[in-house]
Amino acid sequence: MSIFKIAGICGSLRKDSFNKKLLIRAQQLCFEHINGATIEIIDWSQLPIYNQDHESDPPQSNIISVFQVH
Repeated sequence: MSIFKIAGICGSLRKDSFNKKLLIRAQQLCFEHINGATIEIIDWSQLPIYNQDHESDPPQSNIISVFQVH
């Protein structure tokens, strides 16, 4: 059981992102060397970006409910 859970969020959505590769490597190193800590990489690529124009009438999306549950 993890004592510390760290959320890893990559700012780049590019499939072959160097930042995402570094985040994955950090996750591996954390697992190998830090007892009681895990890094969970959050995939936010399907989450709609905030748009103030949609504030009064937001588009319906199943992905939002997935993030709320998680």
